Amino acid sequence: MTYQQIRRADFSRIGSPGRPHYAVDGWPNEALRDLDGTDERFGLRGTAFWPVDMSDPAYDPDTQALTDAVTGLVIDKKGFRFTGTGGVRDLTADEIAARNPVPASISDRQFFQALALRGLITEAEALAAVKTGAIPAQLQAAVDTIKDEAQHFAAVMLISGATVFERAHPMAAMLGQAIGKDSADLDDLWRFGATL
Repeated sequence: MTYQQIRRADFSRIGSPGRPHYAVDGWPNEALRDLDGTDERFGLRGTAFWPVDMSDPAYDPDTQALTDAVTGLVIDKKGFRFTGTGGVRDLTADEIAARNPVPASISDRQFFQALALRGLITEAEALAAVKTGAIPAQLQAAVDTIKDEAQHFAAVMLISGATVFERAHPMAAMLGQAIGKDSADLDDLWRFGATL
């Protein structure tokens, strides 16, 4: 529970919301309303600790996190309490990535379905790729630009025969370029595919 210390004479706040002074921490709320009876050496006479009823602010859990900060603190003198809203901070890029990691691999069905749902290949091409190993036109055009016979064959075998598409495979970047996607776009495609 979070408390706000106040001066009882004028209800002015002392410090920031938090835990009560160690000498009275754990006392019931009724006892914390008036600390005139406390030992003078603790310096709490004439003060009180009133609970803060906290509500969560509107925030985007994908890009923000709640903090212990209290904003919009409002006193309720009759109820011997405060109301407040929790704080929010933006997540760092590393925190966002950790919350939504890129899967190491997705199945061929997930890969081709994701491409189709994102409008990068047709639904018919996605079905043909999964059913028969047919390579969608845009990917075939990219494969056809590979001049080295061994690499060309490897690309055809991968696209037409893989049952799993590894995000870290070197061919992923080449396929990304063929469909106009950078590394971050491919990460997003793999995340999306993993949901299908």
